[in-house]
Amino acid sequence: AKALVAPGSSELLLVSAGLEKEKEVADGVLASLSLLVRDALVVRLGGVADASADRQAAEALARSLSPARLMAVMQAIERLQTARRRNMNPSLFSVYLCAQLRAAVGK
Repeated sequence: AKALVAPGSSELLLVSAGLEKEKEVADGVLASLSLLVRDALVVRLGGVADASADRQAAEALARSLSPARLMAVMQAIERLQTARRRNMNPSLFSVYLCAQLRAAVGK
């Protein structure tokens, strides 16, 4: 979550670097990130986070991103999940992930 809202792209690149080797890990990370962003959106709109494993990270995202940005991240995650299902080249996927998520948060 911290890498998602970091000022530069290097943190997100470092965090996502290992995903190109393990398809199952990438799928799990995207699923977990989806739950985290969902919780952040719920918190941002006044609800209680209960779907993700990291309530504090969800609350931090809720403070950092507007509801529109959180929805953009959810849509980016859906595009990334589709790319994984279509067996996108693993090296390209890592770069695509960073580009999609950075664009979604407005950076």
